[in-house]
Amino acid sequence: MNEPFYNSVDVIFNPVIHDAITRVTLEAMSCGKPAIMYDIGERYPMKNNENGYVIKPHLDDLLSLLNYCAVCLV
Repeated sequence: MNEPFYNSVDVIFNPVIHDAITRVTLEAMSCGKPAIMYDIGERYPMKNNENGYVIKPHLDDLLSLLNYCAVCLV
């Protein structure tokens, strides 16, 4: 795990389009960083608006969430 990297960011965007959660997302979550993933298939243990964000794979949704994160996570 690259803990120094995860501790240097506020949020991770992991745009995978397959049905699973990835190691990158799990590592970010283990460092207390929220992750953004597309709402495609199973994303357990990620829970939307609790320990990360699950969004539809549309650019407008991503931009809205990034704008929200820029205001709320700083």
